[in-house]
Amino acid sequence: MWRFQKRTKPESSLKENSIVPSFVQHGVSTEFKLAMSVGERGREATLENALSLCGQFGFTRRNAQSTVNEMLSMLKTWRNHFAESGVSEKEISLLEPSFGQGKL
Repeated sequence: MWRFQKRTKPESSLKENSIVPSFVQHGVSTEFKLAMSVGERGREATLENALSLCGQFGFTRRNAQSTVNEMLSMLKTWRNHFAESGVSEKEISLLEPSFGQGKL
């Protein structure tokens, strides 16, 4: 699950906005609403909803599904990318539920 949060760099007192994966906490809901409506189900954060009105974003259904498939394919290697970027195994394990627990 991706959440929008403020992050502060240790070397700077300036705050910047980042979209970062957040740790899933047991007992805390993992269902979230989007900031804007993107489909027939409004702000529901699902691929089905995003694809439902793809034409309003300039995509045919086929192009939209192809784009989604390409993104899902890239996400399958998130563990390798994070490890190569210096993220510890412990942190990768904590972030795993945010990536669909291997459902990608």
